Amino acid sequence: MQRQDQAIVPLGHSGAGRTRCCQSALEYLVGTAGSLDGRVSVEKIQAMFTVLGAFGSVTTSHSSSSTRFSMVLSLDFSATGQVTAAHLQTLLLERARVAQQPEGESNFNIFPLLLAGLDVAERTMLHLHQVAESNSFGIKPFTKPEEKQRASVAFSQLQAAMGTLGISAEEQAALWRILAGIYHLGAAGACKVGRKQFLRFESASRAAQVLGCDVEELSTAVFKHHLRHILAQVTARGQAEENPPGPKMTGVECVEGMASGLYEELFAAVVSLINRSFSSQHLSMASIAVVDTPGFQSPRQQRSERAATFEELCHNYVQERLQGLFYEKTFLWEMERYREENVEVPFDLPERSPLATLSIIDLSCSQPQVLPGSPGAARRGLLWILDEEVLIPGSGDGTAFERLCSYFATKAPDQDGEGHLRRCEQTLHFEICHQLGTAPVRYDLTGWVSKAKFNLSAQNAIQVLQNSTVAALRELVRPRAGAPLCCRALAGLEGRSQAALHRNACLRKTFASSFAAVRKRSVCAQVKLQADALTNLLRRSQLHFVHCLLAGMGREGPVPRPPAPPDAAPQLDVVALRTQLEGTQLLDALRLHRVGYSDRLPLTQFRRRFQVLAPEVMKKHNSAYEAPDESKAIEELFQALDLEKKSVAIGRTQVFLKPGVISRLEKQRDKLIAQKMTLLQAACKGFLSRQKFKRLKIQRLAIRCIQKNLLVFQAVRHWPWWQLLSHVRPLLSVNLAEEQLRAKEEELAALRRKLEKSEQACSELRQNTESLESKIIDLTTELSDERYKGDVTCQALDGERAERLRGTRELQELQSKHDQVQKKLESVEKQLEEAQQLVQLREMKISGSGGEDEWQVRFDCAQTEIVFLRKRLAQLEERLEAELGTRTGLEQKASAASPGGDRDTQGLFLPLLPGALQG
Repeated sequence: MQRQDQAIVPLGHSGAGRTRCCQSALEYLVGTAGSLDGRVSVEKIQAMFTVLGAFGSVTTSHSSSSTRFSMVLSLDFSATGQVTAAHLQTLLLERARVAQQPEGESNFNIFPLLLAGLDVAERTMLHLHQVAESNSFGIKPFTKPEEKQRASVAFSQLQAAMGTLGISAEEQAALWRILAGIYHLGAAGACKVGRKQFLRFESASRAAQVLGCDVEELSTAVFKHHLRHILAQVTARGQAEENPPGPKMTGVECVEGMASGLYEELFAAVVSLINRSFSSQHLSMASIAVVDTPGFQSPRQQRSERAATFEELCHNYVQERLQGLFYEKTFLWEMERYREENVEVPFDLPERSPLATLSIIDLSCSQPQVLPGSPGAARRGLLWILDEEVLIPGSGDGTAFERLCSYFATKAPDQDGEGHLRRCEQTLHFEICHQLGTAPVRYDLTGWVSKAKFNLSAQNAIQVLQNSTVAALRELVRPRAGAPLCCRALAGLEGRSQAALHRNACLRKTFASSFAAVRKRSVCAQVKLQADALTNLLRRSQLHFVHCLLAGMGREGPVPRPPAPPDAAPQLDVVALRTQLEGTQLLDALRLHRVGYSDRLPLTQFRRRFQVLAPEVMKKHNSAYEAPDESKAIEELFQALDLEKKSVAIGRTQVFLKPGVISRLEKQRDKLIAQKMTLLQAACKGFLSRQKFKRLKIQRLAIRCIQKNLLVFQAVRHWPWWQLLSHVRPLLSVNLAEEQLRAKEEELAALRRKLEKSEQACSELRQNTESLESKIIDLTTELSDERYKGDVTCQALDGERAERLRGTRELQELQSKHDQVQKKLESVEKQLEEAQQLVQLREMKISGSGGEDEWQVRFDCAQTEIVFLRKRLAQLEERLEAELGTRTGLEQKASAASPGGDRDTQGLFLPLLPGALQG
């Protein structure tokens, strides 16, 4: 087994079978390799997918178990190739689905299973014996008897799977309590008019009771965030005064935020319990990670007329990131390796890449953002547009939509987003062409700015559970008590093995950056960070992509077909398969595989492995006193083996071979060394047989000695002198025992002295450890203080940035109004002068005098016009000098900020000068 981490990454549309592919791969790996101590088994893998399918999947029109979270399950292997442990990490959970579901889709599957499978005692304890008349979260039990029966059986299977994973009955009851609390919160609702409070206090009291808190505490956590802010100020002795309160939210948004936060903590607790069942302290050498993410989402595939939601955009964004990783690994990294090794491969990179679509979503700019539409405004992706519009008071979905379309819905040849975003006829609707333009998806941006706001109720959910009077709930969330706010969306960070710690460190490193510290309260930044963490975790491994294709996928979704007989040939939609192959770039990858070199080995390893094929040629390169020239030795080896020049290539450090060449060389090598290996095996077997024969001879001699002694004992045991000897020998052994006891006591005294010295050394080390720990605590306190100050500074920076954006926007509006008034004034003055000249000319015509007075009037008019033109020229010269002065100042600032600032500033302000001169 290669001692390098591997990763299996399935890609494809929703409903293509990626989750089933991951489960089959994990079951095969665990069943084939075996577990070291039974911590990981096929039954546990099946139980894990049963639990995750209940808590993390939903029912749609085309699937009863559609995944709504991303997971990475890593199998750790020992040096012998056995599985030592497994570690589950989850991210990008669609927690908003608890409160809001798209049309035609359900809530998480666990809710109807819970309502159908609980017994009478559990229903009474959780106050679920009476179903609420209405539920704002859309949680409803099944009504048909056959559906109730299936749900009850599925709930029993879920409980059995939890038992297989070692989840106790008390822990299961704690999970049911959180689910019941979410259900009662949905039944309680919130008042849409007036003060923020629960609509039905009876349901709210039930929710508080099952969660182990008072109604006042629950109401404070859900609605009264300003009271918690004041308490934080008092507790911190005034240090929290600079921490601004969160965005204003309605009562409905507060209740939905609390429900989503509770479900997020519930899902993280389930992941923690699964990892507890899989954890082990055995040393691992390598790991194989299997990644399962929600497939490519498109309502058109589900035969639905609705537009896609913000959550579906996030899932599609993750798919595009993984497709981009496939593009980098298959094409960019491969061609870069060929260039580094100086190997020529006749292949051109594909013209299209996922980067154009990704730029629409996550394009960022390091420059300070100025007013959109101004000459210095830089393009930003949709996530950052939403993040900025949240900070601007009075902004809404329309402003974000116009900014997005102005940045990307254009046909300029110098823009990356050309042809990948289209404005739709419906209001706030746009279309993004995913998968290299082969899968367009229509999105509805209505309400996305509200979804991008950080919900303070979701943040308070963990505090409600930590302060619960139910001990099982407190123990359930205890592993995540110390997790930072920016890492709340991740689950599975509590691993204890060395491999798990390395993986968690990779994720924490992504979220511990300065960018994450600034954006810790940004929903859109959390999506970007989670996608970055997933890709960074995969980059550490050798990637193996599995492309899952749909057999039939029409314009209206998967084509429904009648059930076919078992012996019938599968019906395939060739057009749909071609479209999917084009979107995944599989044909380009196969083309590069054909013209390139798929197998490669280091020069030294290749020579040592195959030099047996030409021993006469390679004999001169096996000198023990000088290093051989590997390239020259391998060239001579290729000439001796008579290989085609097109099938092999020698790089600077590696040998590149076409597919099938290395397998052919392996067969020749096995054929040559087979006879020598047979002789070696015969010599080894002969040596082992001789050693065994020697042991048998010694054992035979020992048996004969024992038999002879037994015969002598049978002859003398009745003699009187033997009986006397038998009574006297124990008395002699007492004296010997006293001498041995004395020696043991002396040895014990010496060991005690050594123990005292060791205890003294341990006490000194313990004191040193305590002093170092106190220093660590002090440094940690200082670090937390500095981080707090940095967070406050970042929040103040965000506020100042919002004020600056608003001020810039008002300044631009006033400037435009001033310019319009100035133009109107100039035009009116010009018209007035022209009218005065016309009046004078008419007066001269009426007077009829065409003599000297008429020419004098004309001369005065021309002189007046010349004076006016000179004033206009002076104004333009002053404006030109002001523009040049502004340009010089900006050039100095840009050159001081970055080396390339001069070039950017010239490109920004040069187009302004011709317009000024023409004016």
